[in-house]
Amino acid sequence: MVLEFILAATIIVSLLAFSGVFLLKIKRTHLAIVLPLVVSFAAGVMLGDVFIHIAPESAAALGDTGVFFYLLFGVVAFLIIEKLLLWHHHKGAHIDAHEAKLTPAMVLIGDGAHNFFDGVIIAASFLNNFNLGVLSTFAIILHEIPQEIGDFGVLLSTGLKPKKVILYTFVAQLTAIAGGLITYFFLTNLAQFTQLFLPIAGGGLLYIATSDIIPELNKEVKLKENLFQIIALVLGITVMYYLKVYTG
Repeated sequence: MVLEFILAATIIVSLLAFSGVFLLKIKRTHLAIVLPLVVSFAAGVMLGDVFIHIAPESAAALGDTGVFFYLLFGVVAFLIIEKLLLWHHHKGAHIDAHEAKLTPAMVLIGDGAHNFFDGVIIAASFLNNFNLGVLSTFAIILHEIPQEIGDFGVLLSTGLKPKKVILYTFVAQLTAIAGGLITYFFLTNLAQFTQLFLPIAGGGLLYIATSDIIPELNKEVKLKENLFQIIALVLGITVMYYLKVYTG
């Protein structure tokens, strides 16, 4: 049944490619209000998932020192992977990566790699505990919706037609299924690594929250919007806490 759960979760995540269609239906002014709050809530959910669910679950098998070592290992591993992807995209260029003109291929390769590791996190969570798998999937979905809407907008800005953007983002999103399946078969055949892999995957969530999401929130300078973002982040953590209390 674990394989079925992983497949179902990664298919749902893959279908989020279509969330970018909201850009065609909703006014940009409305999205500008809603998306920062969704992103803040997603950051809180991810942090809560790591420190309230994944870390305690892993500590039972690895001990306090072991779990935080592998969490840190996961953070560093995801940093290295992202650095390698950036280097690959910009090698040979004599400009700063942030000043480079984004091409559809760059956006889609980056999105595909990101989605692959979402699948890895989902599979590692389900292999340890069903509730943990559901919560990690929930955290990833909340992160992916604004991520896919953002990618959709970037791809439209490169001149691609909406139908092609939908198709390409869906293909890139399918890598989540590949990540889930590869992780499942790898950890099923090497069961002794399952407990080690969960905090490493948790480190991936921690890296996404602290390097991708929170820096974006720090760009906001208005006091009112900042307060709402902080409230949304704390609400995300609170939701994960009470899910722990009521689901164990």
